[in-house]
Amino acid sequence: MAFLLTDFEKHAAAVVLQRAQAYLAEKRIFKLSQTGNRVEAQVSGSELYRVRIEMEGEQIKEAYCDCPYDQGGICKHVAGVLYTLR
Repeated sequence: MAFLLTDFEKHAAAVVLQRAQAYLAEKRIFKLSQTGNRVEAQVSGSELYRVRIEMEGEQIKEAYCDCPYDQGGICKHVAGVLYTLR
């Protein structure tokens, strides 16, 4: 799955984006770091989740979260980190 940081919303459900924006507003995204093309962060939800994003310029090459979300598209934790990056 590759997509642009500028339009990642196309890869998430509306409810996921709403929750991601709430996580951002509530400052639940922390320990954001970037090493080369890799961005890592932790997101505080019902548990502490680890997010890893592989980027090449503005293109998201891979987005991973260790949460159990399996509804297709990106989860709220990844979306929250992407909002932070944007």
